[in-house]
Amino acid sequence: MNAPPGVLQGLLVVDFTQAIAGPFATRVLAEMGARVIKIESPRGDLVRGVQCRPEQGWGPMFGHGSAGKESICVDMQHPDGHRVVDALLDRADVIVENFRPGTLERWGFDPRELVERPRHPVVCSVSGFGRGTEQSAWSATDPLGQAFTGMTFMIGSDGERPYLAANGIADTSTAMAAAVAILAAIIGRQRDGRGRYLDVAMADVMLAMDCVVNPVAAAFDDEQWRPLGHDHPAVCPFGVFRASDGFVVIQGMGQGEQSTWGRLCVAIDAQDLLTDARTAGEAARLHNRDVVNGRIAAWVATRTRDDVVRHLQASGTLAGPVLSPYEAVNHPFYERRNGVKPVAVDDAGVARRKMVAMPFSASGLTGAPARPPMRGEHTRAVLAEVLGMSTERIDALYTARAVATSDQWP
Repeated sequence: MNAPPGVLQGLLVVDFTQAIAGPFATRVLAEMGARVIKIESPRGDLVRGVQCRPEQGWGPMFGHGSAGKESICVDMQHPDGHRVVDALLDRADVIVENFRPGTLERWGFDPRELVERPRHPVVCSVSGFGRGTEQSAWSATDPLGQAFTGMTFMIGSDGERPYLAANGIADTSTAMAAAVAILAAIIGRQRDGRGRYLDVAMADVMLAMDCVVNPVAAAFDDEQWRPLGHDHPAVCPFGVFRASDGFVVIQGMGQGEQSTWGRLCVAIDAQDLLTDARTAGEAARLHNRDVVNGRIAAWVATRTRDDVVRHLQASGTLAGPVLSPYEAVNHPFYERRNGVKPVAVDDAGVARRKMVAMPFSASGLTGAPARPPMRGEHTRAVLAEVLGMSTERIDALYTARAVATSDQWP
């Protein structure tokens, strides 16, 4: 599989990642043009079979994290398989792994020492809690990243069980942070020739991703926190309102007729709220949410979702539709922005598919996403092209079961 043209063309990435957080980071690099070689064990990536319909090709979750990569299947427990990986690391510009800390070390590949390999690679470890802490050995997935950093606490109503966001926000946020760090380190290497080791932890990323609550909690020791349901701790109005055929999000800020709050009041014929002492100022509205939300809810309830959004946006206030996932990926907005793209499929037995694109697509930094690889699909090609092995040597590795190839998706 040839990497699509892009700003990272010519860069070789050795990818030990699996599941979501690590693979999504390296997918960013692949779609920017890097050649990403995914190292898989004989059992394959943990999410290969999740939501997979074999007759339709790859599973969407796996594809979202591993589009555009090459896969080689290697048994790291086999001495010859270990040597294959060792040789690949000598040719890597970037190495990414998201095992629990200590895993690569047990295989004889200390991530912090890999920076001394011949090409002085950028080495990135993605994990739940990084290295050197009591929590470093913890298993970590997306919900733990949400829960440990204050996010889950704030989602839901006071006194009730909190909610978890089920869309992988901690995984993908961590992946994007890792990709940014890798790109910065590549620029640094261009300047000084040094490899760099990056320790990217989901817990660190999610703490920093909150730009509303956690900064205040860090600044003021006396702030009392409680979940506010549909409300915001510092802004009112802010929330989801029910229209006659769906839901809308509405937000208003400031005071006076020229603020978004003022324009909202005029738009819903509630100008009296601009002079009412309970609702005119931002601080007052936080203490009188019921008054504000009640007026907005009554106005919204008699109109359709799209009518509400059109009217409020035309009035200069802040409103948008609550879209289902199906509505979102099929919305004309994403058609114009190339947010969902057809995938180039070179397999006669796989139907043409669409995939969610990288968010840099409209800026021209990435091409159309290529399909993800089958497990070990590129083993033979990588051994020949990258490591220069003869056909006889490659055949011997297959015979010894040090490497493998599969023509199945899960």
